[in-house]
Amino acid sequence: MLGTNEMGPVNSEELLFCSIALILSGSVYNFIFSEITKFLRVVNSYDMNMMEFSSNSFTVMDYIGLTDEEKTDIMYFFAIT
Repeated sequence: MLGTNEMGPVNSEELLFCSIALILSGSVYNFIFSEITKFLRVVNSYDMNMMEFSSNSFTVMDYIGLTDEEKTDIMYFFAIT
C-alpha cells in the first residue's frame, strides 16, 4: 500500500515499465561510479609511481652530493613536466 498523495504503477504494463526503468537507471548509476573508480585507480597508480621515482631520485641526488636547493629545483622540474 502506498501512502497518501503517492502515485505508483497500477496495471501490469506500468509495473513492467517501472521495473525496467529502475533496472536501467541502477545500471547507469553503477556504470558511472565504476568509471570514476577506474579513473581514481589510474590517478593513484600515477601518484605511487611518482612517489617511488621521487624517492629514488632523492637517493641518487644525496649520493652525488647535491644541495637541498638543487634537489628542490630538479624535483620541481620533474613535477611540471
